[in-house]
Amino acid sequence: MPRSWLAVYVKDAANILSHVESHIQQQGEDEEKYLLLKIGDEYSSDDNKPVVSKARRYEIEYEAQDGNGEEGNYDKKYMPIIWPIRLEHHFSGVEKLRSINQTDWDDKREEVVWRGACTGVEEGVHSSTGFPRLVFVEKHRFNKDKGIDVALKGRCGRISEKIQIKVDQSFYRGAIDMEKLLRYKYLLSLEGNDVATGLKWMLASNSVVFMPPPTAVSFTMESKLVPYVHYVPVKRDGSDLLSQLEWAKKNDDKCKWISEQATAYIENLWSSDQAAFDLIVIKHMMGKMYHEKFSKAIAVCHSGCPADKLC
Repeated sequence: MPRSWLAVYVKDAANILSHVESHIQQQGEDEEKYLLLKIGDEYSSDDNKPVVSKARRYEIEYEAQDGNGEEGNYDKKYMPIIWPIRLEHHFSGVEKLRSINQTDWDDKREEVVWRGACTGVEEGVHSSTGFPRLVFVEKHRFNKDKGIDVALKGRCGRISEKIQIKVDQSFYRGAIDMEKLLRYKYLLSLEGNDVATGLKWMLASNSVVFMPPPTAVSFTMESKLVPYVHYVPVKRDGSDLLSQLEWAKKNDDKCKWISEQATAYIENLWSSDQAAFDLIVIKHMMGKMYHEKFSKAIAVCHSGCPADKLC
């Protein structure tokens, strides 16, 4: 991981913890603040400790509801706690979108487009997204004449031996900048190591998003996105992308409405003045609650405790 990324994670986490300073001072306390922070795109595998992360697997929200199926086990497990970390990176596209003169809906090309990095497939990366990027490109890289233009924009590193897809030159095409992508009516979003970074600006745009149901959840609350309300769903194996493209062409007004609902979703989450105020409140409450619930226990662990226990 680049050192600059590490600095961003630490800075964002420290910013949230700073929101508890006034609370501690008001209580007349002088306590150290502790935080278990998962840095990077990979998921935390430690469900015995309250680990803060930028994303978690969508399925874990259901697993934790009943303690992985074991009665009464819920209070012994901790889902990764999602904090608003690396938001500047993940929402930078939304901010950039403000300066772009987007192509009008009726003037957009009725084609599906995707360009992205070869992430989620590298040797040693533990991802639960199912490497959809390679799956979709393998299946549709020769379907440009059918209205599907999907390709990797950069070379893959060493691909995990678990992935039985042979990547060759046909998987690669040149990158397309955001302004040119917005000339297309249908934007495909595919997860990489965890959440799809570009999903936020795609939802905010006046194009419509095609994507498989999310497997990863972040501050964007991807699990709250509703098929045929915020995006056009496609199967994880890409087998229905052509048929969904035909559906979209026949239901143009519906797709325009879906695009508008998605834009409103991002407006309420990030772009509006109310969203900016809400983010401050959320940071304050999350920092305060984490400190009150976990700091003392983590402090004891820090001073000396078996590694497999939250003291």
